[in-house]
Amino acid sequence: MVNLLNKAFIIFGIGLLFLNLYIYNYMFFCRWKFNQDVETTNIIMLGDPQMEGDFRIRREGLKGKYNIFFNDNYFKHIVSNIEYYLNPSIVVVLGDLFSSQYISDEEFNKRTERYRNIFSPLKDHTKLINVTGNHDVGYANEVNEPRINRFETSFGKINDKFFVGGHLIGVVNSINLDSSYDEKLQSDVWTHLKELKHDAESTQSPLIIVTHIPLYKDIHSIDRTLPIYRQYPWLCREEFQVKHTPNNHVKEQTMLTKETTDFILNEIKPLFVFNGHDHDGCIYQFPSNPSGFNTTEYTIRSMMGSFGGYSALFEFRKINNNINNINNNNNNNNNNNNNNNNNNNNNNNNNNNNNNNNNNNNNNNNNNNNNNNNNNNNNDKKEVFEYQFQLCPFLDTKYINITFGIDAGWAILFLLFNIIYSLYNRYLIKKQLALKKKK
Repeated sequence: MVNLLNKAFIIFGIGLLFLNLYIYNYMFFCRWKFNQDVETTNIIMLGDPQMEGDFRIRREGLKGKYNIFFNDNYFKHIVSNIEYYLNPSIVVVLGDLFSSQYISDEEFNKRTERYRNIFSPLKDHTKLINVTGNHDVGYANEVNEPRINRFETSFGKINDKFFVGGHLIGVVNSINLDSSYDEKLQSDVWTHLKELKHDAESTQSPLIIVTHIPLYKDIHSIDRTLPIYRQYPWLCREEFQVKHTPNNHVKEQTMLTKETTDFILNEIKPLFVFNGHDHDGCIYQFPSNPSGFNTTEYTIRSMMGSFGGYSALFEFRKINNNINNINNNNNNNNNNNNNNNNNNNNNNNNNNNNNNNNNNNNNNNNNNNNNNNNNNNNNDKKEVFEYQFQLCPFLDTKYINITFGIDAGWAILFLLFNIIYSLYNRYLIKKQLALKKKK
C-alpha cells in the first residue's frame, strides 16, 4: 500500500512537470505564417499592460506587493517567450504602460525601471515602440508638457515615424486629437498626421498607424454572424462614449470622435490601424471611403492578467517587385513573347489568387490581401504585399496561480509522506530488534 502511494505521488509529479513545461513554453505553439527571410517583417502588438505600483501597495499591503511581483514576472515571462519563440522585428506596446497618470516623478521612475527589466529579454535588433495612453499622460483635458516630457525621456517620441519593409509606420498621440486643453499638443499631432499622409504618398508606401484610442465605429452595425465574431464573441463590445469638461475639453472617451475618424480614413488613408484602450479588443474593417480605399483596425486586448489577453502577431512581405518594370518589359517583347508573357502573367495571377485564398483561410481578417491588392494596383509603381494577422492567447493567470498552488501542495505532501514513511520504517526496525533481543 505504501509503495503504491509513493508511485502515485511520483506519477502525479511527472504530470505536474509536463504541465509546468507547457506553462513556461506555451508560446511554442504560436508560429509566424510566412517563411522568415529578409523580405518579411514581423511585429508583435501588446495592449495596455497598466503596471501598478505604490497605490496598490498602500491599498493592499503585503498582498499588493505579491501581486505586483507576480504581474511583473508574468509580463517578463510573456516577453521572454515572445523573444525566444518568435524573435520579432518590432514589438509595439499600444499605450497605458502604467496604471495612473497621477503618479509622482519618483514613482514614475521606479515603474520605468521595472518596465525596462520586463522587456530586457528582447534582443538588440528588436525595436521596442511605446505608444502613449491616457493612463500615462492623462486625457486631453489634463495632459501637459511635464507629463509629455517625462514620457518621451523614458519611452521615446509621442509622435514618430519610420520606414520598415516598404511601409511607413506612424506612431500617433491620439490623446490630443480631439478637443484638447493644450492647443500646441493638439496642433502637433494634427501636423504629424498630415506629414504621414505626405510621406506615404510621396514614397508610395502603405501607411500603418499605431496609437492608443480606437477610431469611431457603430458597434450595433457589426454583422455578428461573421466567423471572426462567432469565434471571439467578446470582440467590439464597447460603445462610443465621450465626456467633456465645461470648457469642452475631452475628459474621457472610448473612441475618437466621428469627425476625427472620418478625416483619418478619408484623408490620411492608413491601410492598418492598431490601438488599445478597449481592454476586450476589436477587429473591424471600415467601409470603403469615396476613393475605394479600405482601412482595417485591430484593437488589441489588454495584456493585464485579469483580462486573459493575447499577443497579436502581424506580419507582411513583398510578393512582387515593381509592376511597372514588368509592364515595360512586356511592351518591348514581340508578339510571341507577349503571348508567353501573357501566359506567365496568368500563371502569376493564379498563384497570387491561390496565395490570397490560403491567406484568407489562415487570417482572422479575410479581406486584407484583396483590399491591399486593389489599393496598390491603382498605381503601377507600387509594390504588392501580403499580410497575416493572428492572435496568440496568453495563459490566464488564474490557471498559473492554481498550478503553482498544486505544485506547492504536491511538494509539501510528498515531503511529509516520505518523512512519515521514514519515521514509521525506523519504528518498525526498532520494534523488530526489540523482539529479537527478547527471543
